[in-house]
Amino acid sequence: MSLVSVQNLKVSFHSRHGLAQAVDGVSFKIEAGKTHALVGESGCGKSVSSLALAGLLPRTGVEIEAKELLFRDTNLLSLNPFQYREIRGKHIAMIFQEPMTALNPVMRVGNQILEAILLHESSDPQKLKRRVIDLMGNTGLAEPDLVFEKYPHQLSGGMRQRIMIAMALALKPELLIADEPTTALDVTVQAQILALMNQLQTDLGTAILLITHDLGVVASTAHTMSVLYAGQVVEQGRVRDIFAQPVHPYTEALFDALPARAKEGELKPIPGSVPSATEYSKLPSLCRFFDRCQYKNDTCFRKPTASGHTSWCGRENRSGESAA
Repeated sequence: MSLVSVQNLKVSFHSRHGLAQAVDGVSFKIEAGKTHALVGESGCGKSVSSLALAGLLPRTGVEIEAKELLFRDTNLLSLNPFQYREIRGKHIAMIFQEPMTALNPVMRVGNQILEAILLHESSDPQKLKRRVIDLMGNTGLAEPDLVFEKYPHQLSGGMRQRIMIAMALALKPELLIADEPTTALDVTVQAQILALMNQLQTDLGTAILLITHDLGVVASTAHTMSVLYAGQVVEQGRVRDIFAQPVHPYTEALFDALPARAKEGELKPIPGSVPSATEYSKLPSLCRFFDRCQYKNDTCFRKPTASGHTSWCGRENRSGESAA
């Protein structure tokens, strides 16, 4: 049984330009101890999907519906804010995209981690402080007892990200949502953060929902992945299958746009532009990439393979064999 099951998730925002449907029918599952990645360009619905799962979207001006939004046996959509708070932090935790804006600028970082624990546990303050300092040390922070007393602006980007990870893992959650956990970090610190997440997953058996633009990060950390475009999943399956043979033209275009694949220094762009979320209702009913696709025809639909690799595309792949 999956730890997390999301089926046909839809999220819309009311705006002055009309109803903006940020997520339209997204489905995925996450197994305990595994990492599932949501991949796609900015605005495709990755972060909104994760915020809906974590119960962090506003209660007004937003419409959320799903056939299924389960964490273990709990229907998350049936919870009120107080019930959600009991789950969030203790069972579902999140590393936000930008630690500088996620952390309280006028509160010492150690006390922010303490506060997260005290929402769910009561214990001796000195014992808790020692526990937090040990936790900070486990994330790779040098001299954690001194860092405990620092304010966010006194720390580097990598140190702030480690504070966010320590806060997220303070209660040993079963699901960790990592929204661009390596954004704006240099290559060395990025590698350290990813290694830390992998080690913690091994030690604690935590499932991870990874949100990223970086296909290299997906290749090194994730087991399964969903490729999103314009609020919908266009391809889904095991990472090794999709990397070996991307089926959907959008997935293929993402790989072709990688600098490592550029020929003579020229990147291969995707023609056209991403539609506005307020225009989704006007898009082709089969595949939202239809107008930008060089392979488009009247057979654009989902075709699962024996491995569970699913793509919303009816074209034949580059090997000349049917996608099904």
